[in-house]
Amino acid sequence: MRGILPSFQVTEISRRLKVHDPEPGDRGTDTFFGFSLGSGVAINRLIFDLAYTFRTGTVHSEATNTAVFQHGLLASVIYHF
Repeated sequence: MRGILPSFQVTEISRRLKVHDPEPGDRGTDTFFGFSLGSGVAINRLIFDLAYTFRTGTVHSEATNTAVFQHGLLASVIYHF
């Protein structure tokens, strides 16, 4: 006899990443560093993923040098059919 809830398979996904991300600037190259942390879960044909990203660096311009701190939250849902 089959149960009320259908059986399903769950898989956990995790990720860590360090980044060096140079960008062109007014007075040469602006160097940025950062990291990303993320995790997700796959349940049968449905995949849900969530990641946090952080970048920091200094933008060098003719007027001033500005410290930059960027935070990001990324999410995705994928259904395979």
